[in-house]
Amino acid sequence: MNYNGYTCKRCCYSTPKFMDLKRHLLKKTLCKKDNKILTKLSDDQILIMSLLPCNKKNYNVEETETEFCKKTDLLWINRNNLFDIFNEIERTKKCKYCNIQFESMIELRKHILLKCYYEEILKLNIEQDSKNKIKIINNNNSNNTTLINSGNTINQYNIYVGIDKNKKLIPFTEEWDTSLISEDIISGIITSKYMYTKLLTEILNNEINLNVIMDRDSKTGLVYLDEINKYKEMKLTDIVENTMEKLKEQLLVLNEDNETLFEEIKDFSRKMITKKYNDYKNNINNTKCLVNNLMNNTYAENKNKAVELFDNYVHTPPMNDCMSDKGF
Repeated sequence: MNYNGYTCKRCCYSTPKFMDLKRHLLKKTLCKKDNKILTKLSDDQILIMSLLPCNKKNYNVEETETEFCKKTDLLWINRNNLFDIFNEIERTKKCKYCNIQFESMIELRKHILLKCYYEEILKLNIEQDSKNKIKIINNNNSNNTTLINSGNTINQYNIYVGIDKNKKLIPFTEEWDTSLISEDIISGIITSKYMYTKLLTEILNNEINLNVIMDRDSKTGLVYLDEINKYKEMKLTDIVENTMEKLKEQLLVLNEDNETLFEEIKDFSRKMITKKYNDYKNNINNTKCLVNNLMNNTYAENKNKAVELFDNYVHTPPMNDCMSDKGF
């Protein structure tokens, strides 16, 4: 089949040349990802479908062929190395992992993307995750924790007992549910240098709080409003601003309700909660840029689960009466 060129599945940029697409995907400032793509395809699926040529609306790869990586970003994170490999094998047209010879560079790239390279980085990632898991277990023998493998990272979660799976997703305009966070953890948060990001991390461990879909490379995200209005697009800066306001109020409440700390410590913590928020609002020492990155990354780490909830809520009709490093 003759192909007309390449199309970036992030933003629909088109070019007849592979090298142009390569430069486009490796730009320091990445193109804006369409929100429909954000919730439909993983970063790896987007990369695969972008790197293989198309003829009008027909791609050299079917979306079903990329199902194996629908929840991963391994290829995307390692795209610089991937392009290096493409350069390395261009003259030989032979896969460096299994030594299969190909007549076409396009078919070789497809083979690398869908099989050998992905399997290689997955294997390396699993090996690294195993090392991290052993390290975390050794460091937390006395803690009541569990480890969950989420694609390419090992995340440490507190074990929460009695989660009500029937609870509804909390709208972004309302305060988050902190009832599942133990008092010991709260004490550690409100006395921590990183109190804002630590609290947000704990909050997002409870799936009913996953009301934001954020991407590390995006300047916008989606926030859940309610059963009727569903989700709304919002600028990253606005999401972070709302997040900081909510975190400040909840930190102050958690501080006030804490009964395990001396009043002197709580008083100092109250002052730091307010100071950090004021530093952010007044952009002291470029704090806003730092906070934007920290909050964006924290939300992005929970992106896959938030997207699953998005799918459930968007495709479920609403119920009615007849239906029964400054630390932050």
